[in-house]
Amino acid sequence: MSGSTKDLDALVRRASRIAEQQFKKCDGEIVAFWLVENADGEQGIIGVPRMPKDGADKDKLAANLSEIFQEEGVRRCVAVLPMWFGSSRDCRPSEDPDRKEGVMFFAEDDRGARHGMREIIRSSAGARLGKLEFFDKPPFGRFVGLLSAARSGATVQ
Repeated sequence: MSGSTKDLDALVRRASRIAEQQFKKCDGEIVAFWLVENADGEQGIIGVPRMPKDGADKDKLAANLSEIFQEEGVRRCVAVLPMWFGSSRDCRPSEDPDRKEGVMFFAEDDRGARHGMREIIRSSAGARLGKLEFFDKPPFGRFVGLLSAARSGATVQ
């Protein structure tokens, strides 16, 4: 495991702990946020209380975040996003009758990217987050690559 992967895994674990605290305080809900870090190692959180549902609006959010990252000198970040996942390839995960809930973590720095997930488990006893799992495949999506776009001045699409 490279130094970047270890560093990003640690950042994801920190974001996961913050998400778990939020989950407990907010009665089993997750509000999307980005844990960001500048070159001096100072960390902060950028919250997105209402995630857009429309793809074009999500693209605008990604472009705005990339701009903020550039202006603020963000060097590492983790996107923490509530999501649905399903097993059917015939429909979107949010429309899959057998869908499950989860929290996705997308981390990146100037040397690479990493992602993981925690399932949201709901039962009559309440809601809890499952174990953090990391994935070996490279992450992809509109909220991945925001730092490289910020560094290059490119527009995120």
